[in-house]
Amino acid sequence: MAAENQSPFSTRVSWRLYGMRAERDLIATAFRNEGEALALLAEAYARDPEFYRFLRDQESHERSLDENTTSSLEPDAALSETLHGR
Repeated sequence: MAAENQSPFSTRVSWRLYGMRAERDLIATAFRNEGEALALLAEAYARDPEFYRFLRDQESHERSLDENTTSSLEPDAALSETLHGR
């Protein structure tokens, strides 16, 4: 019975508030998940800092190199050693 007396404006406001609450919950969940991911990264780094640095280097190379990239590397460069399995 109360719904019959609601104006279209109050219905729109109710839906808008519902959407804002849902968006707030999504953002809170994303931040919570990001915090958990950062905690895992910190734990991984603490266990094996050298391996973590290696992974970060690989990610950096992946972002900066593509199929159109030409590069000259010194034989003792970290990327050269990685590519040649040394």
